[in-house]
Amino acid sequence: IMREIYEGFQRGEFERWDAVIAQDVEIYSPAYWGGQGLDALKAFGAEFVKALKPRIDLVDEFDGGDRAFLTVNLNWKHVEPFFDLKPTGREGTSIETFILTIQNGQVTRFGVADN
Repeated sequence: IMREIYEGFQRGEFERWDAVIAQDVEIYSPAYWGGQGLDALKAFGAEFVKALKPRIDLVDEFDGGDRAFLTVNLNWKHVEPFFDLKPTGREGTSIETFILTIQNGQVTRFGVADN
């Protein structure tokens, strides 16, 4: 599950998430701009990748059965509109940890902690 989420995010292939994330997934993130469910999560991810052109490197992953996490390092630059935010040209690096609750082989809660 974690590798499909990582590979889908890194490659911008969000359709890969259909098999591993529940349609009604709950989303918790300090940067999330509203909405619930898989379609909203995929739309946010697609906007993020388009606007910030990140290099996404896997740092760590853990599958504990019903709880899991995936940590990535993002090197990004804001080069296109991100929802209503005009490009700033700013660049940065952040570490993001996706904290996941899994039931019946699908993510039902997708939390994000970032630095």
